[in-house]
Amino acid sequence: MNNHRFIKLGVLSVAAGLALVAQTASARMDQHGAAFRAYNAGQNGDIDFLVSGVRNLATSPRAVIAPVVIDTPASTSLSVLVDGSNYSGATTSFTLYAYNYEGTFQSSISGSSSAATYDTYLTLATVGPWSYVSCLATLPANASGTLFGVTTMQ
Repeated sequence: MNNHRFIKLGVLSVAAGLALVAQTASARMDQHGAAFRAYNAGQNGDIDFLVSGVRNLATSPRAVIAPVVIDTPASTSLSVLVDGSNYSGATTSFTLYAYNYEGTFQSSISGSSSAATYDTYLTLATVGPWSYVSCLATLPANASGTLFGVTTMQ
């Protein structure tokens, strides 16, 4: 009988540990740069996908867009990291947008970086449990920047 108690305690301990891991894992969601697509369909051929992210091969800047994967937010705001690199002083700019399930605008925030490597932290002021979030980025011309991805910090 005592062995059964230890087994039950062991099973409960493992279940509690898995629940904690699952809760911790949902605190961060990553979206790889290769998930981005040309914002203007006619510019699809200018966008180059790499194992490290996405870049623009055209001789002028191009916009790309991707969904930002979120878990049900624990608060009414959402913090996001945008990661990438630039070459020769080029600039990458990005805007995060949040809309609710009815298509009503909730909030947006913009940022940019000319750093050789950047991790830009942005916070959307308003999101909800039924929000859809996207990132619209403008990539510099001539493969002068690579967008690695977007990470939500919930």
